[in-house]
Amino acid sequence: MGNCLSHVSPAGERRSGAFHKMDAPPTGVQNDATDLIEHSQVPAKGDDELSMDDLDVVFVDCDDTLYFNSWLTALRLQNAVTQFHTQRLNQDDNYALRLFEEHGTALRGLLDLGVIPPERAEEYLHAVHNVPLDEIAPNPELRAMLLRMGVRRWVLTASTREHAMRCMKRVGVDDEFEGVIDCRDLNYVVKHDAASFRIAMDKAKVTDPARCLLVDDDVDALLAAKAFGMKTCLVGLYRKDNGMRISCPQVDVEVNRLVELQDAVPLLFTPEKKFSKIGANRYSVVAARRVSRHAHEVDKPQVVFVIGGPGAGKGTQCARAAKVYDAVHMSVGDLLRDEQHKPGSPDGAIIADYIKHGKLVPIDLTIRLIVEKMEAMQAKRILLDGFPRSIENLDGWNRFAHDRCNALGVLFFDVKNHDTFVHRILERGKHSGRSDDNAEAIVMRLKTFVEASMPVTTRLDYELTLRRIDAEKSVEEVWNETALALDGWWGEVKEGA
Repeated sequence: MGNCLSHVSPAGERRSGAFHKMDAPPTGVQNDATDLIEHSQVPAKGDDELSMDDLDVVFVDCDDTLYFNSWLTALRLQNAVTQFHTQRLNQDDNYALRLFEEHGTALRGLLDLGVIPPERAEEYLHAVHNVPLDEIAPNPELRAMLLRMGVRRWVLTASTREHAMRCMKRVGVDDEFEGVIDCRDLNYVVKHDAASFRIAMDKAKVTDPARCLLVDDDVDALLAAKAFGMKTCLVGLYRKDNGMRISCPQVDVEVNRLVELQDAVPLLFTPEKKFSKIGANRYSVVAARRVSRHAHEVDKPQVVFVIGGPGAGKGTQCARAAKVYDAVHMSVGDLLRDEQHKPGSPDGAIIADYIKHGKLVPIDLTIRLIVEKMEAMQAKRILLDGFPRSIENLDGWNRFAHDRCNALGVLFFDVKNHDTFVHRILERGKHSGRSDDNAEAIVMRLKTFVEASMPVTTRLDYELTLRRIDAEKSVEEVWNETALALDGWWGEVKEGA
């Protein structure tokens, strides 16, 4: 749905921005017997030829597309918007709608007219999206479908990232998308503006709109995407106000629910029989390797950052991935330790002191060693294990290394139970010989990770594609998810892997 946050609309908006989505026919859909008829007379429209080879990325709307609950969440959002305008801004009930019609979104209008200062934008976003999501139910069938989809996926929403993630978690698909492109990314404009699609493509690192598919319940957004050059899929075929069938001849695919996409466009998915052989957590080796052409057009090392707390299993997964993907596993921790013990190194003593006390080595020193190592290796694919560990690390990378390589994304091995960290590190310490694999250093390392490393995940999720992996699962389950992410970034695996 074109969502409410900014453009006000929840309740049923196939018209993407009106207070009641289906109170009027959307632009491009005529209110006559050919386009608006009894639903039994018109089947869903599919595309038997559109395949995963034709697409680089699928952009999926959140509200009323990822889930459907008879517009109950949309009504809650609409009421929250109205409440903000009437109670906090002392405006009449229809003011937000007028702002939408004149400025594209209500929030954009509030900012452009100076009704609220920019620093209140977050107050607005939080207030209008702080609604219960009790009516959104888990959808295991949708999750199973997404697992078989052999194309990269992003959620593209006019709501906030936080709201979209809450919805995705309720549905059970929060780990099946590379990320969320939200209203902040879009500068508070709706998906009727070509600028929104340019932003989305930049974020997803794709360059050709013809290789993008927009899946949305908002016809106006789909028509704008079509005009921009994208392929389009309408989700939701019946009007909220009278139950009549909607048909929009301009869109490529029409389905009533998102899960029906697997029947309407079967070549976007790995066949059930083939998929069952390789497991529910892994894309098909044949079908899933679809990486942005943009990444391969740049003749620079293709870097994937790998982060996670001590004992999260980063090294184990990176060692395996390096063999499978013909990549170089560069552990920043090992790099620093090697420098520490290198005879005659002017930096050895400095590094030793920082590592011993579980602190982060100064960023300028770390970046210099990383860049020197990368250039010496002349590798095309690099797993940068243990970096960035702080916002300062990331800023340093952007200053000194950004132009020398192409950072594709982030693997975040997430262990929420600190007892797991402690147990793994102490077990490793029996054989590793590392000075920081001891009970005293563990406390400092965990403290450093929580205070310095966790905040950087938010920045990384905004600047790149962050794939969060539950590292408390079995080694093989973690590997399945790791390979799934690397398939999307690097494409073909090493021959014979």
